[in-house]
Amino acid sequence: AGAAGTPADGASDEDGMQGLRQEHAASDSGLGGEGGGVERAPAAVSPAAASARARATCGEGQVVGILERLERRLIVLFESAQQATSVPRVATPRDARYPRVQLNTSTGQPATPPASLVGQLLVARVTGWRADQQLPSAELVRPLGEAGSLAAETEAYLIENNVAVEPFSTEVLGCLPPANFTIPQAEIDRRLDLRGGPAQVYSIDPPGCVDIDDALHLRPLSNGLYEVGVHIADVTHFVLPGSPLDVEAARRAETFYLVNQRANMVPELLSEDLCSLHPHSDRLAFSVLLQMDEEATVLSSRFEKTVIRSSG
Repeated sequence: AGAAGTPADGASDEDGMQGLRQEHAASDSGLGGEGGGVERAPAAVSPAAASARARATCGEGQVVGILERLERRLIVLFESAQQATSVPRVATPRDARYPRVQLNTSTGQPATPPASLVGQLLVARVTGWRADQQLPSAELVRPLGEAGSLAAETEAYLIENNVAVEPFSTEVLGCLPPANFTIPQAEIDRRLDLRGGPAQVYSIDPPGCVDIDDALHLRPLSNGLYEVGVHIADVTHFVLPGSPLDVEAARRAETFYLVNQRANMVPELLSEDLCSLHPHSDRLAFSVLLQMDEEATVLSSRFEKTVIRSSG
């Protein structure tokens, strides 16, 4: 082994732990004595000691199988006409962490002439990488449009970040209630009905917002305190656990907002209508009702499923 705290290559785990202990001992002992005023450079941490430290602070695991492979789509382009027309056709991913790919452009129906793809952003799906291949194989999913154009660059940005941009499937749309849905009386009877007061509810989303999912109310109480109600649209009423809509919403995770568009987590019938707290419309909500004093100190709280009607 090398000097203290610097085991030679191939040192054992015990060597690493010993080096780690020695480093801590050196750190605790100090240099120059108490009040000596001598500054000490931090001890170098050897690879073996760093590995031992990592094992001491977190668990270890072993991969025993692959349940599902994540299909990651790449945004690629042909940098020249030669790349597009040669065999194999070699396309370059925009993400420099990935190697170039041998792109099969004949998978579309109808097949797209390769020469017409030069200068376009292309969505590619990696299909394999055999041991005898220098580059992985991929197939063309679809062209997005000219590199540099707003529409193509926006969609490419979403796809590169695994944001779902494709339309909702027929199975997902089949889980939705009718567009003329009204809240059944039985559901109203199970909830706290706040539509008639005692306080007016107001949305806190900005003007022009179509997916209004937050609202508040405030009212003074006879005991000198204040009741603050925080209301969130109850989307879960329409999303049954394990349904295609539930699975798809979990896959999309959230709604993504861009300057010129958004990618919805749930279909527009829910996000922009039935689960949007539009003024003067009856809506299902989850609510927390807080009692506060004049200093906004929360003294009590309770959670309720509610029916609300926003005043604006």
